[in-house]
Amino acid sequence: MRIELTFAGLGRAVLLRTSKDEVVMDASFSIAPGAYIEGQVGTSGATVRLKVRRCRRSQSDQFEVTARWVNLTRRLRDALLGTSPAKAVGVEPEG
Repeated sequence: MRIELTFAGLGRAVLLRTSKDEVVMDASFSIAPGAYIEGQVGTSGATVRLKVRRCRRSQSDQFEVTARWVNLTRRLRDALLGTSPAKAVGVEPEG
């Protein structure tokens, strides 16, 4: 399942892995540790807020951003972790 987040004024990111508390993303932007960022999940318009823990260059124009979920709802968390139908929150299966 490919999950994309859009951050206004920053760019886009694809989730590489996530847990109940943390997310690691492949992002088109760099961001300072300690910063709070807000983004939209997929096509659903669901908004998430993250606090950045680490940001480092991963590829030529990409950055690996590690962050902590700040306001993740139970419904969205379950969809992102794969424990409930993801379609309800705008997360499309890969393929």
